[in-house]
Amino acid sequence: MRIDPNLPIAGQPPLKVREFFLKFRDWGWTPDAVGQHFEVTASVAVQINADLVRLGFALPDEERSGWWKATSAGSRLAVATAAKPLLRPAVERKLQEFIDRIRQVNHDEQFVFRVAKAVVFGSYLSAKARISDIDIGILLEPKEKDREKWEALKAKRIQKAHEAGRTFHNIMDQVYWPEKEVLLFLKSRSRSLSLHSMEELTRMTSEFRVLFEECVK
Repeated sequence: MRIDPNLPIAGQPPLKVREFFLKFRDWGWTPDAVGQHFEVTASVAVQINADLVRLGFALPDEERSGWWKATSAGSRLAVATAAKPLLRPAVERKLQEFIDRIRQVNHDEQFVFRVAKAVVFGSYLSAKARISDIDIGILLEPKEKDREKWEALKAKRIQKAHEAGRTFHNIMDQVYWPEKEVLLFLKSRSRSLSLHSMEELTRMTSEFRVLFEECVK
């Protein structure tokens, strides 16, 4: 998915909206969170939230009154790119570099997750000469099979992040850090790469091509 950085979404800067969905897509939000993120009054926050629903990016959370959650479109918006389309040779180069980073993750002991599988889907599978963004589905697995040891390793990674000066928005942001740091490394600040979980992938499409797969006995 590609967004135009000059075309507002729900009356707000598109990159700011993308940042909002990236922050809240996994656990939902209240209008207060909308107001704090966009730095607007409560009434304006309610309107922004209503516009996001109208545009198909959000819907009410049936299990929690007064809460909203991202739709599949909202999840795609969270990782949408604002980069210019790439020619095929550049796309192939970026995919090879991505596979190289996967191998680094899987062999580097500092990461507590490994990439078991990565697939490419979306516009890459088309016949287009230019690709707006490279959609990749990723399956992460714990490197340590012993639950207690793995939890200890995750705690060490979170502590390392604190020592490095990283701040977390909430407890869930902290809990998911060991997974997120792998994704950040894989993305490597590339605006052309859109990374998705396999769960997201199954909601969006059934067509994909395997980039990388590694089975550990």
